[in-house]
Amino acid sequence: MLTTTDTVHTVALCSLDISAIALNALLVYAIVTRLINLHDGSQLYVFVGACSHLGRWFCHLCQTIHLFFVCHSTVVLLHSFCFRLYILRENITEVKIPTSLVTFLICVLLYGPTLLMMVFFYSAFEYTPPELMRALHFEDYPTTWYPNITDHRFVIALSFVVILSPSAMVMMFFVRRRLLGAISKMK
Repeated sequence: MLTTTDTVHTVALCSLDISAIALNALLVYAIVTRLINLHDGSQLYVFVGACSHLGRWFCHLCQTIHLFFVCHSTVVLLHSFCFRLYILRENITEVKIPTSLVTFLICVLLYGPTLLMMVFFYSAFEYTPPELMRALHFEDYPTTWYPNITDHRFVIALSFVVILSPSAMVMMFFVRRRLLGAISKMK
């Protein structure tokens, strides 16, 4: 049975998700009908702000790091919940500090896949052709694009983001429920 906090959290997430889906659908409609009609499925990124003074490569690097670290934070959070559950389930009263090698291996296992996906995603982008920028009236803005969405680097990296983050959040919900159960048994 859901607690009051779980119910409020679920309602808040559902309402935010539904409004995000509706607004994203509206944005996609506006893009498809009014702004640009790219039938080949390519993705175009337009950067506006402070990073645009440093160049396209820097803007795209910042966007790549942000995208994958947001996804990575869910993995770290899931790892944290699993470790807490492990401590409570095993009734460990004294936690031994892991060796430097074990700590290094845990960091490699947690950061390695994210770093690899960031490299894939960043290496797949190209600078937008000048004729496309003129046609879209983006000459004054730094832009990058993915002209081939079937490029394996792009597909693998985007699949990592689209699949990992939501699945980690779902797993985290179940681990959290078990963690709350273990805590309630201790009382």
